[in-house]
Amino acid sequence: MSAGGGVVGVSNLFAGAGASADAAWAGTLTGAAARWPDLDVVGYEGGADLDAAVRSGFTTVGPPRVWLRTG
Repeated sequence: MSAGGGVVGVSNLFAGAGASADAAWAGTLTGAAARWPDLDVVGYEGGADLDAAVRSGFTTVGPPRVWLRTG
């Protein structure tokens, strides 16, 4: 997790052996709320990982976009 731009970003979230993605999200959100109680949490997920995030209260807003600035 990292905070910046008025949000908390979550990336590379995964569950350890014997843990569920739902449990990983629950723990991550608890930690984010404790450290940054006034910030929204954002991330980018797909497939089953997105399903787990949605079950944890996230709302999808669309596909991720990659910006590239060339020379």
